[in-house]
Amino acid sequence: VSADCPTCRFQSENTVISLFSIPQLKFSKISFVTERPQGTNVDLQIDQLEAELEIISLLRHEIVFDRIEVEKPTIILVDNDTRSQPSKKANSSPWFIKVSKTSLRNGRFKYERDTHGTHANLKIHKINADLESIDSTFELNKPLLARASGQIEKSGNIDLNVSIKSFTKPLQVDVELKAQNQNLEDLTPFFEENAGVILKGTLIRGRSVAKMRNDAVSATVSA
Repeated sequence: VSADCPTCRFQSENTVISLFSIPQLKFSKISFVTERPQGTNVDLQIDQLEAELEIISLLRHEIVFDRIEVEKPTIILVDNDTRSQPSKKANSSPWFIKVSKTSLRNGRFKYERDTHGTHANLKIHKINADLESIDSTFELNKPLLARASGQIEKSGNIDLNVSIKSFTKPLQVDVELKAQNQNLEDLTPFFEENAGVILKGTLIRGRSVAKMRNDAVSATVSA
């Protein structure tokens, strides 16, 4: 990690490797933190990560995980005024890497925005997510699909579907967000600080669809 990111720190308190029956890797209390003096920083804490490894794939110079399960991750994303310096391009791996299924359970996300002299944060709790098969070939026409659910601040439920074709021209990103029973006042501390907007009332049911094609973004909102 230090070679590609000298301001990153990674540690795991406990690691268990089992080669019996179904080979498994278990990591407990994982921590990954970036400490860049400029730009966006990430603080990632994972209570437990468990992965099933297809051992025979190593003989083919491949690393194939049948599944990866992440329990109780906490992600804090801190965004400030300054722009980060372009990072060095990481060396490509000669190994083929594939993850058949990734699941995330009971996660938390916090976004802290510290710009133009204002500070505000937005929290999402009870995050459950599933990511479909992904590998290091990044097929041009194969979208990366992800589904997630959670709760924003103290109320409501959200469902998120994301489709990304990162190597197509133009870049294609499709996002669908559904929200139910959201107390809008929960969001006021964030939007008032950043946009001077005060929200009141309850969103019974809402849906938003956004499509990005390179730098062009189109969106629709219904409630």
